[in-house]
Amino acid sequence: MDSELLSGLGIPTSGAGVKSGVQLTQPIIVDEIGEAEAQRISSLVKEQIRAAFEAHGEVVVAFSGGVDSTLLAKLAREELSDAKENLHVVLAVSPLLSMRGLNEASNLSRQFELGMKIVSHPGWKLPEVRANEKLRCYHCKNALFEAIEEKYPGAVILEGSNVDDINDDRPGFAAVQGHGVLSPFLQAGIGKLQIRQLSLHLGLPNALYASDSCMATRFEFGHSLKTQEMNDIETKENKLRESVLKRREKENYVNAVEPKVRIRVKRGSEVTEVTESL
Repeated sequence: MDSELLSGLGIPTSGAGVKSGVQLTQPIIVDEIGEAEAQRISSLVKEQIRAAFEAHGEVVVAFSGGVDSTLLAKLAREELSDAKENLHVVLAVSPLLSMRGLNEASNLSRQFELGMKIVSHPGWKLPEVRANEKLRCYHCKNALFEAIEEKYPGAVILEGSNVDDINDDRPGFAAVQGHGVLSPFLQAGIGKLQIRQLSLHLGLPNALYASDSCMATRFEFGHSLKTQEMNDIETKENKLRESVLKRREKENYVNAVEPKVRIRVKRGSEVTEVTESL
């Protein structure tokens, strides 16, 4: 990725702390699976969903529009088709959620009849979150789960962590454990590749989307979060993603995970990162 392209997109390519290029790697290719393997993975996850429902009588899926939570919500809809009134797919909205993420979640809900409900994310109001402290993710998720528990008392909350997430530094997972939130993929021993394979098999449009995170992750800890800054970063990322995808279209790659695009602000300067791309 040349500096001329980045400059044309309004992305800095020089100055203190700014990298003039990006890391480019071969894209991850997701192999297709057959019906038998798809049924096996689905059954493992659905067993966990059914067990959670039978133990609590009401289920909330914490939905983000990403590949993990989309597959979880779809499988929950299928497994609990006999108890639709007791299944709630909930999307938390705040400036931390990209507009792209909100639009994708809304489209997916309509397409697969998930019945998504939108709630205002209370975590955005917390000073620990706005100040972007190191435990920001814990405080943010803790506030979200508290709000869901208040709205759906007695319900069990399901979220999309998988076995490949357990080695990551994820302070927010402490909130998952603290609130008794269940992770059906993790419980079933399912990893990210299997999630993508099953999503691809089921025709989910985001099966090959790059993993994403909230907009706060674009800034180093201690950098106070501001809505306009996050909006500006998202605009630049969207333009860069489109440019990379146009270049990829010239190559004959099938079932390739889309490029992971990040613009990070470190010590006041922007660092551009693109991985899993051509």
